[in-house]
Amino acid sequence: MSGTTLLDQLVERIKTIPGVAALAAYGSTGTTEWTAHSDIDLIVWIDQPTDINSVHFTVQGIPVDLNVKSIQAWQSGNYGWLPPSPLLPLWDPGKVIGTASTPSPSGSRAEAYQYRYAHAHRLLKLQKVIGTDDEVADFLAAGATHWIAVSYCHARGQRFSRH
Repeated sequence: MSGTTLLDQLVERIKTIPGVAALAAYGSTGTTEWTAHSDIDLIVWIDQPTDINSVHFTVQGIPVDLNVKSIQAWQSGNYGWLPPSPLLPLWDPGKVIGTASTPSPSGSRAEAYQYRYAHAHRLLKLQKVIGTDDEVADFLAAGATHWIAVSYCHARGQRFSRH
C-alpha cells in the first residue's frame, strides 16, 4: 500500500523536527481500513505551548490532516479535539501519549464542534475526487443545499424535516 510507505516517510520526517515529542495516527490511518481514497490522519505532540490546532496539506496527492497538541496542555488534561477512533502511537519515545487518558468530549458545544470538524474533514477528502470527476462535482453541488440544512440542524441537536 502506497499510503503505508508514505506514512512511514512522513513519520521519519516529522520525528526530525525540533520540538516534536510524539506522533500517533487515528481514523483509517490507524486501522486496517486505509484505502486509496483515504487521507492520512496524524496527531503530533510538541514540547511547547501552541495556538495551532491543525495543519492540512497534501503529499503526493494524498491529503494529510496533522493535528497539533502541546505536551503541557495534554498532561494537564486539556485535550482539545480528540478523534472518535482510538489513537495508534507511531512514535512516542517519552511515553507522552500514555500520560493521560483520552476521554471523549461531551456536552452540546463539544459535540457540535466534533460534528463540524468531521464534516470539514470529509470535505477535504472529497476535494481530491471533485477535482477529477465532473459527475461527482455536479452531484455534490445539487445536494449541497440539503446537506447544509441537515448539518445545521444536527449540529444543534435538532431533527431535519422536509415538511
